[in-house]
Amino acid sequence: MAIPRGVTPTFTLTFTDQGLDLTAANHVYVTFRNKVTLTKSDSDLTIAPKQIDVYLTQEETLAFRQGATEIQVNWTYGNGSRAASETVSYLFSNNLLDVVVE
Repeated sequence: MAIPRGVTPTFTLTFTDQGLDLTAANHVYVTFRNKVTLTKSDSDLTIAPKQIDVYLTQEETLAFRQGATEIQVNWTYGNGSRAASETVSYLFSNNLLDVVVE
C-alpha cells in the first residue's frame, strides 16, 4: 500500500525491544529520505516508551518523489551514546492534485 504525495499522514513507528524506553532518550530524530532528506526531532514527535508518532505536512510529502522512501530513527542519551533503528521503506504514490490545498 502507498500514500499519495501531498496528504498529511501520521507515521506510527513501533519497537519491540524489551529494554527500550524512548522517553529516556535526550533526543530522538526520525529521518525520511527520498528525493529530499527530511528529519523531524523532539517536539515534532509524539514519543512513548516503544512508539513514535510523526506527522508530515502537505508540503513535506509533496517534496518526496513517487516511490520508496527510507525511514530511520536515531536517538541519543545523556552519556553521549547513540542508537538507531533499522531502515524501513514506505511507498509514496502520485497525486493528480500536486499542490498544497486549503
